[in-house]
Amino acid sequence: MSTTRARLVQMAFEMFGRNGFHGVGLDRIIKEAGVSKQTFYNHFESKDDLVLAVLTHRHEAESKVLGDLMLSLGGDTPRGRLYAIFDALDAWMNEPDWRG
Repeated sequence: MSTTRARLVQMAFEMFGRNGFHGVGLDRIIKEAGVSKQTFYNHFESKDDLVLAVLTHRHEAESKVLGDLMLSLGGDTPRGRLYAIFDALDAWMNEPDWRG
């Protein structure tokens, strides 16, 4: 992922997390990311495409965090990780930067 694309996704991720997908306009994201509209459209066809990229980013990041927690709390066996699922969810949801 290019640096500019990653910056747009990260900025949108933060803004959508605070204000929701419909609460943030494309012009605001472009302004906060410090790019031109043309640069935005070089990376995404529309706001919907950006939303999909943000959801993919969120899925990958949150899957990694939850997987790491399950591994650290439950060990490397499937049974251990299964038993650790609720402890991992509790730890994950109580992280300071967790957003539901």
